[in-house]
Amino acid sequence: MIYVRCLCLSLSLFVLLGSARPDCVLSKHDLSQTNRVFATRDGLSYHLFRKDVVPNSAQVHSICNYNDIVISTCTANGFHPVLKTAGCKKPTTPIVEEVNDASCPYKMYRVGYRFENVAFLEIYRSCYNPDKVQAHFTIYMAQTSTSAVERPMHFNTDRIISGAAAASFQNTQIYSRYNALLGRQTYFAAGTNMFDRGHLTPSLDFAFKASRGQTNKYINLIPQFKTINRGNWKTIENWVRRQLSERHFDALKVCTGVLGVLELYSSTYRADIPMFLINNNKNPIPKWIYKIVSHISGRKFVFLTYNNAHATTRPTGQAVSNVCRELSCRSLGLKLRNEGTAGYTFCCEPHDFIARNLTRLTGIC
Repeated sequence: MIYVRCLCLSLSLFVLLGSARPDCVLSKHDLSQTNRVFATRDGLSYHLFRKDVVPNSAQVHSICNYNDIVISTCTANGFHPVLKTAGCKKPTTPIVEEVNDASCPYKMYRVGYRFENVAFLEIYRSCYNPDKVQAHFTIYMAQTSTSAVERPMHFNTDRIISGAAAASFQNTQIYSRYNALLGRQTYFAAGTNMFDRGHLTPSLDFAFKASRGQTNKYINLIPQFKTINRGNWKTIENWVRRQLSERHFDALKVCTGVLGVLELYSSTYRADIPMFLINNNKNPIPKWIYKIVSHISGRKFVFLTYNNAHATTRPTGQAVSNVCRELSCRSLGLKLRNEGTAGYTFCCEPHDFIARNLTRLTGIC
């Protein structure tokens, strides 16, 4: 009787596994070479497709323009009809446009594709202050992607800031600025690359090369210490992707931004000096970088990183408690380095963090 039950169970598993329908995976060539834009449709609304895998039975709209939209369905035998990735004679190029958004007290720009009589397919949006050359926060939707396509390396001002303002992100200019602000200093050695143009919306959260390239905009950049960008901040970004790849969540809204201005002690002037990379308090090096990750179910997570690679001790007391009600990061499976060069990082109670620092983002992030 035991053998019969085992046989029945084995047959059931065989039938179940045998009937599993495979998803459709877009090739690296499609992701990097296509001149079309892909979207899903929910009723009358189109949404930018961000992944490299299409679930079985799901539809994808391959869009060139209003008169050239091809709908393909993922089947057990691949896309039907065959997914159209080429043949768009007049491809739509991404644009940046200013929009009204009460969450942003400065200028809100959205980046994406405008298709006449179809939709605006948004890649991300950025709350930006052009007068101060400062990105305050960005918002985008993250979905799982294992795409290996390269990110284009060109950075674009979109005529929102000047070329001179963009040049203030260069390490040679930052070194000169350190000396101008601090006098004789030992923080920053000549000829070293201490800073990255840190992305608030990261390129790796998009599958298509065209979308990845659109993250290389100055409205999406902050002066971020290189070792922090590639240290604990990278760990946080990878944690978000892992939540999606391991299917803990189907999609996540991600709001990433900055708080405060970093101050460094000047032994010449015997004072803490706010670090602005341009005269007249422009292009500040942020003191804190935060990431709010939320799911439609109501789950939220907040990460806060101290953007100071010169720090030798972890911030404590009111320096932290005024901004963040600290929670354990270990419970989230995060392995963070407790050192300034990697970026001292805290996990915060989400609702308290938003209410304390970002009331405009209540109900949004």
